[in-house]
Amino acid sequence: MGKITAAYNNADKQLMTEICNEKLPELLELTACCQNLHKELWMETYKPFGWEVLDRRYGGTKSRIETAIERLGEYLNGKLSQIEELEEMRLPLHGSPFHSYSRIVTSTVRI
Repeated sequence: MGKITAAYNNADKQLMTEICNEKLPELLELTACCQNLHKELWMETYKPFGWEVLDRRYGGTKSRIETAIERLGEYLNGKLSQIEELEEMRLPLHGSPFHSYSRIVTSTVRI
């Protein structure tokens, strides 16, 4: 169980506030920094070829962090009475026949 889920399940609004206002914004900033450094190294080594895949991954990661900040903020500000995605049981990621990046980021089924 992650820290956000644990804080939510324990109704620890102080920790949720710290995560929302400090930890996640710091993570977002560090992710952007990592992306910029990685891109610089990538372009020196591989030129632009293949960077689009990593660009999508970094973009998706940053977007998920922004959404987490938004959802936690709405809950802490009373706009939401619950965070529905934290109410649900998590699906296993390891050992599942459905574990693959494409199934995690999209519900599209490839045949």
